[in-house]
Amino acid sequence: MSVQSPRLAVSSAYSAANYLPAVLKTNQSGWIIEYYVENPQTQILARKMIRLQRLLKRYPSKMEARKHINNIIVALNMKLSTGWNPYFMGENSRLYTPLKTVAEKYLEESKRNTRPDTYRSYSSFVNIFCEWIEKVSTNIYSSMVTHALVAKFMDYVYNERKGRKGESMSNKTYNNYIKNGSAFYSWMIDKCFCKENH
Repeated sequence: MSVQSPRLAVSSAYSAANYLPAVLKTNQSGWIIEYYVENPQTQILARKMIRLQRLLKRYPSKMEARKHINNIIVALNMKLSTGWNPYFMGENSRLYTPLKTVAEKYLEESKRNTRPDTYRSYSSFVNIFCEWIEKVSTNIYSSMVTHALVAKFMDYVYNERKGRKGESMSNKTYNNYIKNGSAFYSWMIDKCFCKENH
């Protein structure tokens, strides 16, 4: 029988729930609230902690502090049960927006700010790109599209997609894919949906 790492065991046992409930832990270094939540980039449950030393100092007794901490744990578990995830909070929260949602926002903005022919070109690229991504990896976040994935998409475009007359793709059409992809990624970087233009 093979020995399974605790991290892997935790993530496989609770992968359907995407979290492990918050609990109070007391040890020599102090009191902490500990819970596990799915990291959207690795899709593995990651440990999160809330240190309680400052909170303990506010109460005259540990019993009163424990009442308050229990309320925090109940509230935290309620949030976790409704799908809340701390990775989706704060400055980098836009990085965890589904690519399909980002594409819809991009096309909405492009429709208002570009000529009809340009919008048609952008729309065609985005729809083909998102359809291909959906086949490869469903529910992917905008920041999880890697350089390798974009390279595979461009190989697919060059080797498998045909031109309008069923012929192999022309260099001009291929270059339009690169130009439209670069425009899409530049927009995503400007809007903080990803960090680099692949």
